[in-house]
Order: sequence, then structure tokens, then C-alpha cells
Amino acid sequence: MASKRLLWKLLEWLGGLLAGLFVVALGLAFLASFLWGVQFIIVLSGSMTPAMPVGSLAVVREVDPARVAVGDVITYGYPADPQVLVTHRVVELTALEGGAPAFRTRGDANEEADSYLVPAESVRGKALFAIPYVGYTRDFIKTFAGFALLILLPGTLLITNEVVSLMREASPRRKALTRRRRRRAY
Repeated sequence: MASKRLLWKLLEWLGGLLAGLFVVALGLAFLASFLWGVQFIIVLSGSMTPAMPVGSLAVVREVDPARVAVGDVITYGYPADPQVLVTHRVVELTALEGGAPAFRTRGDANEEADSYLVPAESVRGKALFAIPYVGYTRDFIKTFAGFALLILLPGTLLITNEVVSLMREASPRRKALTRRRRRRAY
């Protein structure tokens, strides 16, 4: 019985630690996006392998396009569809026909540079680093199964744990009250 209680306490402690770390990570991500202009982008293709494998979470910070240099990894709106974000390395600083600054980019895994120039105003930020496989987790959280596993299940476990704790606390009190009532009945 004592070993079950010890195991239960250990699981409670570990669950609390994991929940706390998750909340701290979410808080830091939230703060980073507002304080430092950081975005989190999931890498969907292998064009930046090995620096950013598919499924990585790229941490991208806003940058003044004038400060972008050759060798920087930038995230920009794809010229044909600006809503689609691309993250590639700058291989050349150049200009558009009207003289506006632009960049020639290339994915690390690609042999050829991209066939288009990236206008400076399309640059969304500079990639600081990428965390492998975390992008898969972010995508998974957006699904119902991910929501259920990461939100509903822990919530249900916490509520169940509290109910069981309250019942355990109430049980000795109930027994004592029942004994008192029995004594008075005689």
C-alpha cells in the first residue's frame, strides 16, 4: 500500500513538473512574440536540410531588410503567393528593375538558387535557429487528437486527482461523524 502511495505521489509530482514546464514554455513563446517580434514557423519542406529538417520549428525574428547579409537565413512571402512563407538562405544582395533592394535566395539542400528575386518588403524576418521535430508537435496540437491528448486528458486527470483527494480527506471525517451519531443513539 505504501509503495502505491509513493508511486502515486511520484506521478503527481512528475505530472505537475511537466505541466509547469509546458506552461512556462507557452508563456515564454507568448512573451517572445510580443517583446522581441519573434514568430514560430513550421518547416514543411526539406529545402533547408540539414540546418532545418522537415518538422522543425524555426524561430524567426523581425529584421530590417537593410541589415540582411549574404549567408543569413530569411523568411519571406513567396512572390507568387505572399501568404505562403518560405525560409531560405540569402546568396546574393541585388536590386529589382526599379532599383529597390532585393535578395537572391537558395535552400541549403537545393543545387540552384531560386528562380525569383525576393523584394526587401517581402522579408518577414531572419531565422535565428530551428528546433527539430517540435513543429510536428505544434501541428499535432492543432488536431482534435492533439487537443484531447494535451489539454483534455491532463485536465481530466487533474480534476480526478482533486476529487479523489477530497474524498480521502472527507472519509475519516465521515467515519468520525457516524461513530458520534451511533454513540448518541444509544
